[in-house]
Amino acid sequence: MRKSKLEKGDLTLKDMSVTSENDSTKQQHDNTRYQLRDYSLKHHVVMERSLNDDADKDLIFRLIVDDYEVLLDAEQLMRHLRWV
Repeated sequence: MRKSKLEKGDLTLKDMSVTSENDSTKQQHDNTRYQLRDYSLKHHVVMERSLNDDADKDLIFRLIVDDYEVLLDAEQLMRHLRWV
């Protein structure tokens, strides 16, 4: 089966499923805790932002996987995600 090339602005089925399940933009902005989907279905993953004023200024957020917590820099994460 040959894959068709997506044109700019075309939505994939994954894009459509995410769009249909998301809250409104305002609700997303007001939330400070997000549950992330773990595709291995083995872990509970949560992301928290707005930890305190200093963390907001430095774009630091908390990532929780099961009972393990780490603090990450959103700018650094975005820089590395461009290669994914």
